[in-house]
Amino acid sequence: METANVTEVLCESLPYFPGQRHHLTLALAGWLRKRGYTKGEVEEIVKLVALCFNDDEIDERIHNVQTTFEQDLNNVAGWKMLMEIIGEEAAKELDARIPRIFLYTDEFGTPLFRVLRWDKPEGKTFKTQNFDGKEWKDGLGNARKVLYRLPEVIKAIKNDYAIFIVEGEKCVHAMEKLGLTATTNPFGAGKWLDDFTKQLTGAKEVVIIPDMDEAGRKHAEKVKESLEKHNIPERIVELPNLGEGEDIADWLSREGSRDRLLELIESSQETQKRPVVQVFGVKDFLQYAESLGSISWLVDSLIPENGIVLISGRPKRGKSTLARQLLTGVAVPNKALSLNKSVKQSPVVITAGEDFPQAVAQHLLNLGALQDSPISIALPTSFTEDWQELLQPFEGKLVLLDPAPLFLKIRDVNDYVQVYDRLAELKAFAKSHDMTLVLTWHDRKPAKGDSTEAMDAVLGSTATTGAVDVVANLLKPVGAPPTSRQLAIKSRLSGESIIDLQFENGLYTVQDTEGLSAFAMEVLDFLKKYPGATANAIRQAFYRSGTAVAEALEALRNNALAYFMLRGNKVEWYAVEKITILHEGKRVT
Repeated sequence: METANVTEVLCESLPYFPGQRHHLTLALAGWLRKRGYTKGEVEEIVKLVALCFNDDEIDERIHNVQTTFEQDLNNVAGWKMLMEIIGEEAAKELDARIPRIFLYTDEFGTPLFRVLRWDKPEGKTFKTQNFDGKEWKDGLGNARKVLYRLPEVIKAIKNDYAIFIVEGEKCVHAMEKLGLTATTNPFGAGKWLDDFTKQLTGAKEVVIIPDMDEAGRKHAEKVKESLEKHNIPERIVELPNLGEGEDIADWLSREGSRDRLLELIESSQETQKRPVVQVFGVKDFLQYAESLGSISWLVDSLIPENGIVLISGRPKRGKSTLARQLLTGVAVPNKALSLNKSVKQSPVVITAGEDFPQAVAQHLLNLGALQDSPISIALPTSFTEDWQELLQPFEGKLVLLDPAPLFLKIRDVNDYVQVYDRLAELKAFAKSHDMTLVLTWHDRKPAKGDSTEAMDAVLGSTATTGAVDVVANLLKPVGAPPTSRQLAIKSRLSGESIIDLQFENGLYTVQDTEGLSAFAMEVLDFLKKYPGATANAIRQAFYRSGTAVAEALEALRNNALAYFMLRGNKVEWYAVEKITILHEGKRVT
């Protein structure tokens, strides 16, 4: 409901008489604030109401709103004062016609969507609106689904406070009045997602308090199962003396207090201690594995979500450049930047421990990173012993540590115990903070008689490759042109593969020529020499039919080796040698 609609209801219902306007405005502002309206929205509503009644003291009314929002919410006048001024019947009519607003934000308090709730005599009705950065629009749109009061939940987890999961935003606010941290999922019972569970990663204890009905009990069990699957300590606590369909807010309003509630929770069944080892039969294990779902990839078969990837290579070979390119491809997202692999979009953090900031900035521009791209660049002012402190702000993101030993303070990469323990700690930290990590690492200088196995090239102890999920070794093939590279990938999740690359102008492109004819390769060489050539020019140069030329060009285009642009009535063809982002353009290559 827009502020104009709220104003219309108020103008119809309020006894806006001189002599009581000051107190009425204070009561109205406090009531609307407690219903979830922002300061700006309340100021607009109060201003429109004043204009509706030809009130010439608008500045004074706006000042009343400002005073209301400066006070602690618990001390703000609201419903009771409003009821005293306009009467119980009129106040109840307003309560039914003007919705409560429940705002859902991301971790940093940025609005994502909101739920509007009307409590009418005939029952509750709801409406969802998403925020596009400028205004509210009806429907969820593409808004990310998050837990209610997510920033407060994250603070509580960091302080090892218990998290209470209740059913409905009203119940969350009832718990907050007791000084407890509570949350709920949007859209009611049965709508819990594993993504909500991941947002509780690291919680010391989660207490689920169900509504007293069948739907509430089933919902609580669903939440419990999801938390168990992700190894988050949980328990369900059912409150005594609740009638059918009642909830924690009803219980607190009738007989509850903070001490009584905590006493009930303390006396309830203790969270079962998890065994050190879970033992399954084959059937149960297969069911358990299936319940975990398929492996989620940020970059298909290369960067697993919540995993650790090691990109290694000799100094100055371009591993940092490759890592930044891959992360930019995830943030944008852009399959060309991610080596033609499927991408799941994610915010990313790029650290630069050795490269000049100017060089990193130029590289990001070349990759097409715009100013509003979800990319953060972290430049450490010092390399602290506490690497966890360094990573703490990047929860839920894909993070590049470049180079990893510098950030992780690994002084001796040949020390198996030191390397393995540090990487094991890092892996546990990443999992608990919903973080994906890409580490750059040096290869050692090869000696005569060394193994040609790519994994053996990584500098230091074998603990390095053993502790990570994916090793991507950047190689320069012997005898190949200076721009040729190979990426040898070995993964415990997706096996082994090799990608042939071209490295020119700070950009990597995939050289996938499988299935291309010799003529198509000749056409590719021709386009490199004569960029912008037309199909007719190619036909005349090679004395080939128009059909043969068309087939060769289409094959090159399908393999991301050539593209065309329209200039007037002419179709010009170009070889793909670097990625070009046209901010106002028609195409991304």
